[in-house]
Amino acid sequence: MADVYATADDLRELWPDMPVGSDEHAGVLLAAASAVMRAEARDIAGVDSELLKLIACEMVKTAMRAPAESDGLASLNLSAGPFSQQASFRADPTDLFLTKKHRRWLGIGRQRAFSIDLLRGRDEVP
Repeated sequence: MADVYATADDLRELWPDMPVGSDEHAGVLLAAASAVMRAEARDIAGVDSELLKLIACEMVKTAMRAPAESDGLASLNLSAGPFSQQASFRADPTDLFLTKKHRRWLGIGRQRAFSIDLLRGRDEVP
């Protein structure tokens, strides 16, 4: 089995108000968060284990704090005359996702400079 970077007890330490009786659900989400982190950050072996635990716990806390009946609707405006309706949607807050801060901590998206020798292997340079 792949590494799980945090446990329900770790989450409870960082989030004392975690709902009672949600340890099993938290464990499932923590395993999923760890899988997301491994998929996004290919070079995760060099990242500090405490930082991995913190990221996994923050991801799960965000997902667990979302309303249970979240439909992705951020706002809805209705008018009666002359008939107007507007809806704004947001990403599903119950999804597990890495924030910009998490991506920076994991080294995702960093630009790296490199060069390629296009003339390597040629005997003569024109």
